[in-house]
Amino acid sequence: MRSSSAATLFGSDFAQSIKDTRILVVGSGGIGCELLKNIVLVGFGDITLLDLDTIDLSNLNRQFLFRKKDVKQPKALVAARTASAFNPSVKITPLCANIKEPKFDANWFASFHLVMSALDNLDARKHINRMCLAAGVPLVESGTEGYFGQVQPILKGETECYECTPKPVQQRTYPVCTIRSTPSQPIHSIVWAKSHLLPQLFGEEENEAELDKAEQDGENPNEIAALREEAQEWKRMRAALRSPNTTAGKVVFEKAFKRDTEKLLKMDDMWQNRQKPVPLEFELVAEGTFLLRGVKQKRYESDATTSSTNGQSHTSGLRDQRSLTLPESLDLFVSRYGDILGPVSYSQDAVWRGCPLVYKRERISLPSTRMTMTRWIL
Repeated sequence: MRSSSAATLFGSDFAQSIKDTRILVVGSGGIGCELLKNIVLVGFGDITLLDLDTIDLSNLNRQFLFRKKDVKQPKALVAARTASAFNPSVKITPLCANIKEPKFDANWFASFHLVMSALDNLDARKHINRMCLAAGVPLVESGTEGYFGQVQPILKGETECYECTPKPVQQRTYPVCTIRSTPSQPIHSIVWAKSHLLPQLFGEEENEAELDKAEQDGENPNEIAALREEAQEWKRMRAALRSPNTTAGKVVFEKAFKRDTEKLLKMDDMWQNRQKPVPLEFELVAEGTFLLRGVKQKRYESDATTSSTNGQSHTSGLRDQRSLTLPESLDLFVSRYGDILGPVSYSQDAVWRGCPLVYKRERISLPSTRMTMTRWIL
């Protein structure tokens, strides 16, 4: 048995106390995977693993409990299943939820002997710190930033807590799973467009050799087929964008805001305690007849001094002084893709491998300085 080593080193009583200890691990990312593996191998017998995120392709280079076939699956469920194989005698209870939900109160924290935090979200880490202090439960706080890492044991009344030392308020990086699946702030959408959508549309095509290898190794054929279909869908979209007859904005819109949203809605565990997203219909939004949670998404009524649009009041003034309505956001989305793809010429002999874009040179005269400059445009 795995616990025999602990019994040999520390004695049978200590080994039994480890087995009877109830541990809460919050987070199953880079630190959480390593942490879970270690406490399972040591022989801790009752582990609760909580994480609200899903697995993203970019996680696989460091989160070793996951494989490519697990992409888009809940992290907590997959990590628990994988780690259980290391020590079948250990009980691991996975929870796909947000640690800040009201049901996880001080009494719930008090039911554990030890809490281990492995999160990258500053607000959630502060919350766990406060709950453990309120419940009187020891906390082991850990985190990384770049090449640096830290671990801090927190005991009420004996050590400083996580918030005793001021932490930077501004978060410069965001979990991929958050921006892909559960965005809650405008900045999440900006990062998603820049870091995910743009590379998918204009970057290199994904190498499917890893999927072929997983299939040969006997991995779940249904999950592999889903991943292969996703790769083929992006490939078809990139090909469609090369066609002069394609409405680029509509193609991307229907993929990102309709079909992908419908896929997310199939993950029932993710929406037990948060509001479900609504798939958008391109034609209905463009017509101003789309119903979003019972409210018709109409265009802004510019002829009124004060108008109520989409359930919100807007005061007349400059366009930049009010929020865009959903149809106006759609217009802007479509027009931007038209601007990007309008002057583009495509070539199979592009300088950048896998990149269909060819830059054109344009001469610009600057009369005030009697100079001529060269700029490169798409």
